[in-house]
Amino acid sequence: MNDKIKRIDEFKDIDEFKTIQDLLDKYMDGATSNEEEATLRKYFVEHGNDIPEEWESYRALFSYIGFEQMNLSQILKEEEKEEDFEKKRYREGRTPKEGSFS
Repeated sequence: MNDKIKRIDEFKDIDEFKTIQDLLDKYMDGATSNEEEATLRKYFVEHGNDIPEEWESYRALFSYIGFEQMNLSQILKEEEKEEDFEKKRYREGRTPKEGSFS
C-alpha cells in the first residue's frame, strides 16, 4: 500500500503545507534566503515519501541541490587539505609540487 499523499487537499497539517507552499512560491520568484532554502531542502529530505504529488518535482530539485552541495563541500575540504600540505612543505623548506601555485 502506498501511503503517499496524492493531492494537496489531502495534506494533514495545513499550516505546515501553507508554510512550505509559501517558501516554494518565494523560491520560484528568486526571493528566498539561504536559510529558507535550507528549510526547503530539509523538509523534502525528511518528508520525501509523504508529500503531495504536485511537489514531486520540487523533491527532485532539492534532493539534487543538497547532493551537489555535499559534493562541493567535500571538494573544498580536499582542496583545503592539499593547500595546507603544500604550505607545510614550503615552511619545511621543501619545494612545492610542480605545477602548484600555493
